[in-house]
Formats: sequence, structure tokens, C-alpha cells
Amino acid sequence: MSVARHGAPQSLPHAPVEAHSAPPQVTVIIPTKDRPQLLARTLESVLTQDGVAVAVVVVDDGGAPGALAGVAALDDTRVRVQRNEHSLGVAAARNIGLRHAATDWVAFVDDDDVWAPHKLREQLAALNRTPGAGWCATACVHVDPTYTVVGWERAPRPAVVADALLRRQVVPGGGSGVLAARELVVSVGGFDEALPHLADWDFYIRLALSSPLAVVPAPLLAYFVHAESMSLNLPRSAREFELLRKKYEAARAGRRLEIDEEFWTLYLGGLSVRSHQWRPALSLFLRAFRRRPRLALVLWILRKSAPAWSRSLKWRLPHGLGGPPRWFVESSSWLDRYRSGAGAAG
Repeated sequence: MSVARHGAPQSLPHAPVEAHSAPPQVTVIIPTKDRPQLLARTLESVLTQDGVAVAVVVVDDGGAPGALAGVAALDDTRVRVQRNEHSLGVAAARNIGLRHAATDWVAFVDDDDVWAPHKLREQLAALNRTPGAGWCATACVHVDPTYTVVGWERAPRPAVVADALLRRQVVPGGGSGVLAARELVVSVGGFDEALPHLADWDFYIRLALSSPLAVVPAPLLAYFVHAESMSLNLPRSAREFELLRKKYEAARAGRRLEIDEEFWTLYLGGLSVRSHQWRPALSLFLRAFRRRPRLALVLWILRKSAPAWSRSLKWRLPHGLGGPPRWFVESSSWLDRYRSGAGAAG
């Protein structure tokens, strides 16, 4: 898909979220490959959305034959499967799903994350409250394989989201939290398939440069942190970072911004810890220290990266780095079903 030109944020025409008897319609795109049990949980959280009519496009990106037998067994007319014989990457899989979306609104979720049952409804309401907004983000919680909350991310500030994204990735939940007008997504060019590791960040930059953002401050997404999700190709990530830097040089220059290289270095260090690549992690943290010694930020990254021991540090960290306790209560109310195995079909 082509990439649109960048300019000042503008409101794009799209269908309003109207309050009437028929529920609003949203197409949900789920890329997947050989993770049927995780996909079953994700799919259940999508199909049980309150007050919204969902159509689901599951894109099997080169998975093993029969891996989606559980999806076929659902026999649910709301779910369509598109299969790539060979893996094309998550960005290409999302673009394929987008080409099969016929609704005014689209949402994306990875095959290991789960949504609160009211996520889409709350996002559509936020869009109604935000004049001109064509996309919506939420806060999220991070969960481990037992669906215990081990971290959190706040929703971005709408007024400064474009500037913030030109410096660093600030939209929570990777590729799983955003709802957007399909017309807006198409107009900005969808996902850049040359940036599979940084496709979410790049996509959100283009959305922010094209449309105002609506937010839901509550955590309506559980971002699943597990070993399989932490695969890391440091050289590839570094190359993509340079591509992304060059791609938006003019946009940053026009706003007198610089990309936050220290944050990126610490982020890669955190991923290295999660994937047990200790030597690269140490090298990355030392590089960040030499450039800008922010001990509190390093502790924050380490706490995110090592949840087993980080909970004991939560209340010892400087004020403002902890999450609001009410978020644990809010998220627990809809995560309990996954802890009990209710969503473990497939």
C-alpha cells in the first residue's frame, strides 16, 4: 500500500458514530501464525464485544495446515479467514485484512492480546465526544501467562500526540489498542511493510499527522507478555529505527523535534532482558547511561522487563512511575475469565 504525504493534522470525513437501534459495525483484523490456543482467547474477547456488531478477518500468515481448525469449528458467520501460503509478516497481514474490511470502522489486535468486553463501545463513544477525531487509543495493562497484571501504559495525550510520536512510540499495546476510521487508515497508506518490527509506531505517526486522536483513559486492553512474544532481532530493529528516523526527518525538523534515541536504546535493552539476551542488554543500558544517565528511567524499563521481581519494587520507585491502583481492580473484573480458563478454548 502506498504511504500518504504528511502535513498538518486535518479532519477526514468519515461516518459518525450514531446512537440508534442498530449497533455500530467494526471490522477487527487479527494476524496470526501457529498459535491456536492464544488466538482462541483473543477471538473470544473480540466476538463478545458489547453493543457493537463485529466482523472479523483472521489472516493466517503462512501457518501450518490445520492450525486454524478451531476457528473453522466455531462456524461463526462473523469470522472470515484469509490465508497466506507463505509468511509475509505482520504488517502485510494487517494490510490484507484491511483490504477485506467493508465497515466504516476498523480495529487491529494481535493473536495473543485480549480486550475488555466494552473496549470498542467505549472507543466509539470517545470518538463521538471528540470533534474531528478519526482514531482512538486506550490505556492498557500488561499481563503474564497467568493473566496477572504486571505492568501498565497510560493513554497518550491527544493534544501533543503527533509531536510525542515523532520522538518515541507512545500509543499503548503495540498493534492491539487502536480503533480507526477505515477511510483514514486507507488514506495514510495502511502499514509500511518495509518496517515489520516498527510498523505500529510508523502507522500511528501517520495517523497522528492526519487526524486528531480520541482517548479512553481506562485500561481496555491486556497486552500479553510471554517468552514467545519477545523474539528480538537487534540488527534488524536498529536498521528499521534508522529508516524511521529518515522517513520523518522533515516532519521533525518542521516542529523542531529530535527523535528520542535514549528511550529507544532503553526499550531495546528491556526487550533484550525479556528475551534473556543479557550481553546485548548490558551493552544497551551502558550506552544509554553514557548518553544520558537517567537511573529512574532504567529502573522503570527493568521493572517492565522482569515482572517476577519487579512487583516488589513498584512502591519503592519515584513518585509517578507506579500505576494507579484502581487499574488493577478495573482490569481484574474482565481478566478473571482468562485466569479461570474460560477463554482457553481452541
